[in-house]
Amino acid sequence: MNLTDASFKEKVTYALSKVKISSNIDGTVDIDGDLEAFDYPFEYLPRIRILRGNFFGYNNPYIVNLNGSPQIVDGDFYVHHCNNLIVLKGSPKVISGQCFVNNNNSLKSLTGNLISVQGDYFCNNNPLLITLHGAPKYVGKSFNCYECGSLLSLKGAPRNIKLNFNCNGCVSLKNLNGTPRIIYGSFSCCGCVALKNLRGTTDIVGGNYDCTWCSSLESLSGPEVVAGTFNCSNNRSLISFIQSPVIVGKDFKCMNCNSLMSLKGFSNTVGNNLDCTNCSSLPIPDCFTDSVQVHEHILYTLNGELQTRFTSCHD
Repeated sequence: MNLTDASFKEKVTYALSKVKISSNIDGTVDIDGDLEAFDYPFEYLPRIRILRGNFFGYNNPYIVNLNGSPQIVDGDFYVHHCNNLIVLKGSPKVISGQCFVNNNNSLKSLTGNLISVQGDYFCNNNPLLITLHGAPKYVGKSFNCYECGSLLSLKGAPRNIKLNFNCNGCVSLKNLNGTPRIIYGSFSCCGCVALKNLRGTTDIVGGNYDCTWCSSLESLSGPEVVAGTFNCSNNRSLISFIQSPVIVGKDFKCMNCNSLMSLKGFSNTVGNNLDCTNCSSLPIPDCFTDSVQVHEHILYTLNGELQTRFTSCHD
């Protein structure tokens, strides 16, 4: 759809009529209220220093970059499903709420002005994105880059994540180098079918760790401490426990790993249960030594039947 310059200006005038505008001496304006920017290029907006409200720019077919965006958004920033958006040049510097730059079919780069997002950051389902370079340096909650099928590296991700990191379904990802050094919540790389090991991941995860359905995964070398549940189930290429996490605070799950033939290397402390049901090549858990501390039960399959073994640590 082709719109004239006058048509865009008319749409901007209408959007600005719904908010309160105050002028600054440097020629910028501050805006109070939610700003709708669905149907015009952002460059048609006045220079906005602070938007005290949400910025709604999703489903906008007229933008190829974010030039014209507010410098500071004291609210959420929505620029998703914009299929002509190529780069994030011109993005805000600070967003106090959540940032949505997901589901943009032409987006190739996260590079822009964004430094800090206080809430969650979503750059998931961007099929042409190959790197996280340009992502904000600080994310106050969770970072989501899942289902980015061309993503080759996690380098460029924030170094410090206050909640969760999710790179599920990034089928081209071959290693976890670039993972944030500190993850206070959970980490998930479920369905990353090109991963062969977990090296490059953070040493300590404050929540759960999910590396299920990674069909090429052969080794669990990576995290040392997982405060929650560690789940490496449904990995048909996994053959060994060697270098698996030393401490798992809750459950250790390795169900349906049919190439797993040995418990060698499993010297872990597990806070709750070890679940190795339906691992058809794995011997029954008589192989466990006293160095293995499983504080509740060991679950396994014998002759097709679920078995539960109480451990010496269980009261």
